[in-house]
Amino acid sequence: MNIKKQSPQGELSVAKHTKGPWLYDETYGLIMAGEYEIAACHAGRGTDEKANARLIAAAPELLDALRWTIAALEYHGIDSSTGELDKAKQVLAKAEGSEEK
Repeated sequence: MNIKKQSPQGELSVAKHTKGPWLYDETYGLIMAGEYEIAACHAGRGTDEKANARLIAAAPELLDALRWTIAALEYHGIDSSTGELDKAKQVLAKAEGSEEK
């Protein structure tokens, strides 16, 4: 599913993941988007299944928030001298599967 997002400057990007919200079903250890299973999250050695599952389930909202934050900072001409904006762009590129460094 491709979902176009709009920012104050126009189109931000196209989402290529299953539309959120994603929810964690603790009974079965599944991350769900409506009736669709996104992932199974089961405890391994030394892991916190619920914390991992909550992070995965929040991914679409985190991605959207990151896109809007980057767009807002760029729109207002705010750049980070310590590299935070560049790091945010790298993380966004990683999440979207692009090769931006």
